[in-house]
Amino acid sequence: CGSNDNPSQDEDHFRQIDSFESAMPHGTPLPAAELSYEDKLKLAKAVGKKAILITVDSLKEIIKSDSSGWCLYSFWNLDCANCLEINIALNVMVNSSEIESKLKVKYINTISLYPNQVNEYIRENGIVGDVYTIPADTLVNWTGDVDVFWNGDLPALLLINNTDGSRLFYQQEFSKDELEAILETLIL
Repeated sequence: CGSNDNPSQDEDHFRQIDSFESAMPHGTPLPAAELSYEDKLKLAKAVGKKAILITVDSLKEIIKSDSSGWCLYSFWNLDCANCLEINIALNVMVNSSEIESKLKVKYINTISLYPNQVNEYIRENGIVGDVYTIPADTLVNWTGDVDVFWNGDLPALLLINNTDGSRLFYQQEFSKDELEAILETLIL
């Protein structure tokens, strides 16, 4: 550090910035935008929600323990844009229609490298169903138990009717309309 030849110049600079607001680019900060009613509801439902890290054996037990009605397992990860769109569409459908009482949705994130980003995604989108994270490398060894033709590609959806034991598996991209049509046909 060099010496300052004119200390009174520095003192004048600090006198001019006499408050936080005067240091802001335009004098005062802008107030935060008001949240919409829908955003407030989403936020309230998702506050404190976090993905739970599980093993393949734990996932098998979760699937076995679901005993009534339809259950949908959405296999996804943060790098799959259509997976994220499907999850948001599922969340909206389940929380705003008569499907809610007839379908449990569980979200299985197949990569555990980004736990903070997964939790942020859950909160930002108001995901209220159970969210689990399973390491992708262990899931590849188990994909045949979900469906014999599943090669591990995402998005993937497993629908189980726990009343009669029937299972449907989809490994493909969906539009929101296609997803609604499938669920309404099966569940309503």
